[in-house]
Amino acid sequence: MKPKIEQFNLLRISMAFFILIFHLVLHFKVVFPEGMGLNSFFRMGNILMVGFFMLSGFVLYYTYHDKEILNRSSLKNFYIKRFIGIYPVYLFFVIYIYVTKYGFFKTPLQTYLALPLELLGLQSLFPQFANNLGNGGSWFVSVIFLLYLIFPFLCFYIRNILKKANFALLFLYLISVYFSVLQAQFGIYLFFNPINRIPEFLIGMILAKIYIENQKREKKFKNYRIIITIALYYVAINYLYNLTLFEWLKFSKSPIYFNVINIPALALIIYQLAYIDNKFIISISKNKSIQYLSDLTFTFYVTQSIALRLGRYVRAKAYFGTTNTSYFKFFIIVFISNLIFAVITHELLEKPSKKYFNELFKRSISNSHASVHNN
Repeated sequence: MKPKIEQFNLLRISMAFFILIFHLVLHFKVVFPEGMGLNSFFRMGNILMVGFFMLSGFVLYYTYHDKEILNRSSLKNFYIKRFIGIYPVYLFFVIYIYVTKYGFFKTPLQTYLALPLELLGLQSLFPQFANNLGNGGSWFVSVIFLLYLIFPFLCFYIRNILKKANFALLFLYLISVYFSVLQAQFGIYLFFNPINRIPEFLIGMILAKIYIENQKREKKFKNYRIIITIALYYVAINYLYNLTLFEWLKFSKSPIYFNVINIPALALIIYQLAYIDNKFIISISKNKSIQYLSDLTFTFYVTQSIALRLGRYVRAKAYFGTTNTSYFKFFIIVFISNLIFAVITHELLEKPSKKYFNELFKRSISNSHASVHNN
């Protein structure tokens, strides 16, 4: 079994944390002390969703690149494992949204017409549905479903056919920048669209291919490079936030416009992080608490809608001023409640459902093998 890249635990946790802060800024107008660029960065915090898609592509390709995945049995196993890993928690999210009537459409008819799309994870294909229910978080799960669906075929192509990886990375980057210009010119909001996310996912897969090939040559990077990359990324995002290149292209209007710097920066961070061999960083990444928090990131994301709803209730019942201390107290309330909801969902739903369905799946395989043997 190939070793896990434990350093990615820190990246997953960091991105999930920043997405929560972005939602607090978006829904509650939380502000941070001036002078550090935090407000600009967190107002565009959803640009880090690109990192999740890249990281998913990287990890999946790293895991499956040496496996035969396109035969009938392997394909079935792959899809069932992906389904077990995501759908039970996602189904809980959808049921919660419908039972509590949180973030519905204008009429009950519209709401329940959208239900089949939500249950099948197809809402990201329809812009008017993608960001409606709950806090709009279901679009991410929908896109992941669709990316999982095409992954085996992309994996086969990248492993067996793709020859010029660097050229492919440049081509995919230019496509993402093209989508940014397309949105700016025509007003087509592409942030939730899976077509916009496929290049990001592919970039992650191709980075993994390059990483695997370079591993054989024992290629190394200086550990300090990733610190420089992160610092330059932070400075660049703050600079772009206040930049207007043309009347029709103001960066602060949409997170997709940041792809011009966001995609290469996050690609570098993921790639360099995979090579880090600093003993302190590795030991932190392997810490059981860090591993647990990393495993928790999906439920942490999904249950944000519950925590944010609690935040609205607390805001309505108790006065919070506009001082830094008040904002910090409010953040702590939402963060801790989000963490508690995520742990409860993980322990009482995600882990038991994975165990149950995995055992069911194993019994099904055993029975099919026994049936073939008897015949």
